[in-house]
Amino acid sequence: MVDPVVGGYSEEKRKLRQAISIVYNDQEYIDIFRNSIGQVAQGPIPPGLFGYTAGKEGLNPYIFDWDEITQTARRKPTEYARKLLAEAGYPNGRHRETGKPLILYMDTTAGDSNPRSDWIKKQLAKINVQLEFRATDYTRFKEKMRQGNTQMFGWGWLADYPDPENFLFLLDSRQGLVKCQCDGSNSTNYDNSEYDGLYDRIKTLPNGPERLTAINRMLAIVQKDSPWIWGFNNKEYYLSNQWVYNTKRHGISQATLKYLRVDPDLRAQKQNAWNQPVIWPMFAGIGLLLMILIPGIRAYRQRQKLTIEDQEAVRE
Repeated sequence: MVDPVVGGYSEEKRKLRQAISIVYNDQEYIDIFRNSIGQVAQGPIPPGLFGYTAGKEGLNPYIFDWDEITQTARRKPTEYARKLLAEAGYPNGRHRETGKPLILYMDTTAGDSNPRSDWIKKQLAKINVQLEFRATDYTRFKEKMRQGNTQMFGWGWLADYPDPENFLFLLDSRQGLVKCQCDGSNSTNYDNSEYDGLYDRIKTLPNGPERLTAINRMLAIVQKDSPWIWGFNNKEYYLSNQWVYNTKRHGISQATLKYLRVDPDLRAQKQNAWNQPVIWPMFAGIGLLLMILIPGIRAYRQRQKLTIEDQEAVRE
């Protein structure tokens, strides 16, 4: 947000970020790279937490339209993204005054010649925006983040506790890496005083209408400003035997192995029930073999008998 090209809070800068977010098709990413397992996000709060709203009410109106027929969110068309880009000062992906192509840079710790990188380039190419990757090691990457010397990047976050505050604080300006000159969690350096004030309120409010109203206003602010490409929420499928307990994934904590419980008696019981030898295929195979062999043996004997009779007839 401190970058002179993609950062800033003017209407033109917002439209530039919104245009990029529209063509960055997260559902396509889920289908290609995640085996269609995931849910496109509308904001920073994931499903299952207070403050998350599903359906039409929780829609990000700057990136999606609501389809009344299918009752699903539909990403705005590429043509609309091109329109936003032109209003942002880059018609057809070129600067309105200089005519120079818009070239954006993505910082990464990986190279730029992998399927994911190629896919990202193709997304921005839909609106004639060129993307180049700046690959560095992680130490240099963190240094650039602290200096705010970035335009686009991807960085991970693992929540500490299941409360919306633990996601909303990622956009608190006092956590900004450049502003606080510390190891803050606001890696985009987003800075909105109204958002900060609402964040201070929701930190201590109990879950209820007042807190939900403040959270909804915070979501509306960041959806419009578009400091993030909101990405997607993970989905997981897992299998568990019935003798194993406490296997439901936590979603935040990764240290759940210590909570697993195994019932060895039930396991042994099920193993005995499920592992009984199935011998009918063996008998069926033997029967089939006999059905093939017996006619063959009979035919062979008949042939031998005829051969002997023919030899005796010749001697006579």
